[in-house]
Amino acid sequence: MRLLLIIGLWLPIWASAQSVFPLSLSDLKDHPATYRPAQDAKGVAIVFLLPDCPSCQSYSKTLNDLYREFQPQGLEMIGVFPGKYASLSEVEVFRSDFRIAFPLFVDKDQGQVRKVGAAVAPEVFLFDRQGHSVYSGRIDDWMVAPGKKRLQIRNHELRDAMKALSEGRKVRVPRTIPIGCIIEQ
Repeated sequence: MRLLLIIGLWLPIWASAQSVFPLSLSDLKDHPATYRPAQDAKGVAIVFLLPDCPSCQSYSKTLNDLYREFQPQGLEMIGVFPGKYASLSEVEVFRSDFRIAFPLFVDKDQGQVRKVGAAVAPEVFLFDRQGHSVYSGRIDDWMVAPGKKRLQIRNHELRDAMKALSEGRKVRVPRTIPIGCIIEQ
């Protein structure tokens, strides 16, 4: 378990040394899709999601709010569903039920999961315009353990990181430990 935790903390640091883009994914019609941020984007947040994960469902409003807040400031957000554990129709139902405003993709072979070191959903990776990792981990500290939430959120790490990136400042907390549903590999 300690080795897994050490590897989980180290992988995003390794990923930050190289550009993560382009991403080879599939769209929700099962067509191959290559994702690159727009040329004028300041960065992109990639959030790994699972349609049947209660944490992902709970965070859908927060993610939509962050997308709407920072998209006009030049930050993009995409959702990525890893593996073959969810059908395209389940992903489409997730999009519809939770009114997801940002683009969604599928990572059928989990190549992007391995590329960035994602382990749970929701887990977020924030990259600058060059494709270097500036933040990875949880959305905020609302989740204390799987299925267990705080009454009051104290730390908004993803929002703080997105704000810093949009303003051209260094991200103060570059890594947190996400809590959610395990991405089976």
